[in-house]
Amino acid sequence: MKISEMKLAALGAVLVALLWSPIGSAQPLPGGAPYVPPMAAEGVNLEVATSDAGVIVSVRITECDGCLPRTFLPRPDVELRAGEKLIGVRQALAASGGAGTVLYSAETELAEVVIFYGR
Repeated sequence: MKISEMKLAALGAVLVALLWSPIGSAQPLPGGAPYVPPMAAEGVNLEVATSDAGVIVSVRITECDGCLPRTFLPRPDVELRAGEKLIGVRQALAASGGAGTVLYSAETELAEVVIFYGR
């Protein structure tokens, strides 16, 4: 089967466009702002602290035994998870002290998702 010169030129243009495009760079969102993926902090001791009203006020994670803990302020709509399951504040308080991960904004350093691992 012969490929016409026109089809070959079009295929070449598509390949050049794909190879030249910045793969992995921040892609703009519909409003024009670039999407910046969250950063992650994984540790051996993940704790949440709440106000008297039961609202998460801080997320603290110690990334290794002997490491100093890192503290994050939570995003107002912070997502709490036990593995893949969404949980509430009570379950997060009960899971505090175990291993887990905090996904946080690279720009604001606010905790976006708090994931507790099973004990």
